[in-house]
Amino acid sequence: MKRSTLILIFIILSVGIIVLLLGFYFLSINANAIKSIQSSSGGGKSVMGFVLIDKTNFPGYLEQNEIITSLPKNAVISLKVDSEYYTVKKSSVVKGKAENPDMEVYIPGNDVSQIGDFCNTVKNAIDNGDAVFDLKISQVSFLWKYRSVLKYKDCFGF
Repeated sequence: MKRSTLILIFIILSVGIIVLLLGFYFLSINANAIKSIQSSSGGGKSVMGFVLIDKTNFPGYLEQNEIITSLPKNAVISLKVDSEYYTVKKSSVVKGKAENPDMEVYIPGNDVSQIGDFCNTVKNAIDNGDAVFDLKISQVSFLWKYRSVLKYKDCFGF
């Protein structure tokens, strides 16, 4: 065979192997994202930092989030996403408006679809002026009660 033919075959094989490796890489990312979605809507822990979120798996994903599991036992937060209300407590997110919450939080619905990366989504909503936080208890009481989540202050722009 001619040298140019061998070089062409080598290039085609190299490109084919690269395409095959990229395909496996993207398939494994998709499989992990699907596992994360399934585990967030079921009972298992999410293994990925990024999860595709919709209204059906939002409460399940959120209640497994590290920040939510770090809340104090007597925490009560009312979260409103567009017109939907959620009651957020330690490791629990239930549809419905909270009675006597410590804080009310509003996040526009367009941010929920991206909330798989919870920390960055909250930061972006705050930076864009889309998130609204309304304390229902004093700041001192809030800081003392929620001191267990102060380690996540970067997520809230502090």
